[in-house]
Amino acid sequence: MKENVLDVLLYLFETYIETESEPETSHNNLRIDLIKPQITDFNIMMNEIFPGYYDILWRSNGLYLTDSTFINIDEASNQFAAVSFRNPRQLTDSLYHFTGILPASLTSATINYKIQL
Repeated sequence: MKENVLDVLLYLFETYIETESEPETSHNNLRIDLIKPQITDFNIMMNEIFPGYYDILWRSNGLYLTDSTFINIDEASNQFAAVSFRNPRQLTDSLYHFTGILPASLTSATINYKIQL
């Protein structure tokens, strides 16, 4: 067995190491432009079945990687705690979803959101 391994190593050395020619390399340039997907539709809905829950649904013109996409939500006058670094769920190729909780006593709010790629 040891002799077979030694023969293989010698063959590899003689065949590949002793060759003077360099492997052929390609000098073509590859350029990729990454364009962030844009939100094309954004809806916030209160859940009538479960008071205090809200659903955010949005469409985009491109695909988000949900493992590395985060949504941050806060309210302009601090009526509820900020929601930070939550991953949205992908429903279809262009439709995404997030569910959160609002205080039951809240009647109106100005919600700020930021989707981070």
